[in-house]
Amino acid sequence: MKISLVILFLLLSCKVLSQVIVVVDEQNKPLPYFTLTVEGQNRIFIGDKNGHLSLPEADTDCGYSIRYIGYKDYSFCSKDLKIGNNRISLELDVFDLLEAEIVGLSDEDLILNAKSFLAAMSDGFNLTRAFTTEKSENSYWESFGVLTLAGLKDRNKKNARFDAGNMAFLSQHSRFWALPQNNVPFSSSMSVVSTFTQDLLFEVLKSKNARWSFDINESSPDEMVILDELGVRIQLTGLGNPIKMIIQEQEFMHFTGETYQVKGTIDFIQDGELMFFSEMNFDITKKNRTVNVSCVVLDFPRNIQLPEAYSNRSKRDALMNSFGSYTRQPDYQYDFSVFNKLIKTNFPDYNSDEFEDFQLLTSSYTPGEKYVGDDPSSKRYLEQNSEFIRAVFKTLKEYELTW
Repeated sequence: MKISLVILFLLLSCKVLSQVIVVVDEQNKPLPYFTLTVEGQNRIFIGDKNGHLSLPEADTDCGYSIRYIGYKDYSFCSKDLKIGNNRISLELDVFDLLEAEIVGLSDEDLILNAKSFLAAMSDGFNLTRAFTTEKSENSYWESFGVLTLAGLKDRNKKNARFDAGNMAFLSQHSRFWALPQNNVPFSSSMSVVSTFTQDLLFEVLKSKNARWSFDINESSPDEMVILDELGVRIQLTGLGNPIKMIIQEQEFMHFTGETYQVKGTIDFIQDGELMFFSEMNFDITKKNRTVNVSCVVLDFPRNIQLPEAYSNRSKRDALMNSFGSYTRQPDYQYDFSVFNKLIKTNFPDYNSDEFEDFQLLTSSYTPGEKYVGDDPSSKRYLEQNSEFIRAVFKTLKEYELTW
């Protein structure tokens, strides 16, 4: 099966130099999830939670610019940086208003802005490259792939409860360590995170404003909003932009019908003009077995236009359910040279020594090849879905949306 996607934005390949920028505030504290633009590239790069980013190449020496909410934009030249870490301090963006009373936003305005941010982020069909890890006491999985968000679906409806929702992670290049090694095919807990997250965003958007309460902290310029009925706290900037969601442990029914205990955090990039996740960290527990899932967004997403064949709602739902199924049962594509090149390119300080006693699975497979059961239709579906996803990757790679 083959899919033909019409891409609205073409991305250039990401080549990283051995120069690393560390972005901090005036008190030398790191500014997480800043954005970096490069002149001549239709691409936006995101710093990590510690304010670090390896510097990408540009066609010009002085084509770099850093943005962070509440701080002045900072432009610089690569020739002024040394090899290794380079600390860059941003200045607060202060406006002098003559004969004007400075009034903070009302609670209602903050809530409205936060909801507008989440609605705009979830709109359209967004794709971005991402890196996911899953850790448990007897296995460790990591993967470079594609995170998709295609609007929010009301899974409370009876006919949609067992759908995957409209968020997925399509694994492309992976490594898997396990005790024992025959723990395959790997069933990814990222599917719980993706379905839970899209459900949470949907519930936050439809929540009544009267249910939002504010936790006042005079020592912090940020606002903390509490939604008790959803078990979530949302840290907002003074303008209402989400910084972080903190999710209390709660029971969640997956689209498979299985029940899990879920808790975690969702971080957002800090850029006044751009809206998307920066990182998700969750603990997923079932029958006293806990898996830690982390998904780091490596690029700002691009909004694509689906082919006319997917304008029909049922066809689009089928596409997202296929993505959701693949998120849960991904192909395992291992290539030592490709994977280690990606690790070096995107995570120069990466270290997996804690898993050196585990066995690394070196043979690639599709779930259909490892299927154990007596239902031929399930095996056939896994095989067809793997073929379909590979066709999707082939198309996306032509537009440099994958590796």
